[in-house]
Amino acid sequence: MHVCINETVHGFEITEDNFPWHLIPKDVAIVGDMSSNIATRKINWNRFSVVYAGAQKNMGPTGVTIIIAKKSLFGKAAPDTPIMCDWKAFEDSPGSYYNTPPVWAIYVTALNCSYMNQNGGLVKYDKDAECKSRMLYDLIDGSNGYYVNKTAKNFRSRINVNFRIPHNPQLEELMIQEAEKIKIINIKGHYTNPGIRISMYNAMPIQGVECLCNFLRMFQIDHPIQAKM
Repeated sequence: MHVCINETVHGFEITEDNFPWHLIPKDVAIVGDMSSNIATRKINWNRFSVVYAGAQKNMGPTGVTIIIAKKSLFGKAAPDTPIMCDWKAFEDSPGSYYNTPPVWAIYVTALNCSYMNQNGGLVKYDKDAECKSRMLYDLIDGSNGYYVNKTAKNFRSRINVNFRIPHNPQLEELMIQEAEKIKIINIKGHYTNPGIRISMYNAMPIQGVECLCNFLRMFQIDHPIQAKM
């Protein structure tokens, strides 16, 4: 069973508490895509047989994919599995590889992980994710309907926050343009889910979200929505 633990387009996150893990038969291997929220919260490793994540959002530069798999799965690949995807082949051949790995990207990822551990570790980044998302959701929920997030509260992502200006969607494009003037960039929503999308990966400091929230407050003041007669 494949589960996307944090879905970025619509901004929902599966956690230990909001997902019916007990309904999954114990003999079913669960594969978790954690590309967008790995290293932001504690993982119950007993839930998963395989976890994979692109490093580029929270742990390192692009070009690295982190795969954590139970050794009990090694040697059980389907006959047509490409050699590049056969974990056992790599496990059995230390020191030699079937391709040239992205050594620089792997090394920098290791350096960044070391830095993260020295900078408070998972506890810090978990608290930061909670703080950043709480600030933004509180602003959205407290805007009297000016900004609206449609994700059910118990599934709200702490990493990717989507919202709209439902009473005047045309203001969203103006917001994007005004935000770019103060270096708040790439906040346009996915084409399948229009609106505004804010991504707050580990590299985004709390001060950055504070700046965003101040901008959103001023934007609401400067562009009031007239009540319909």
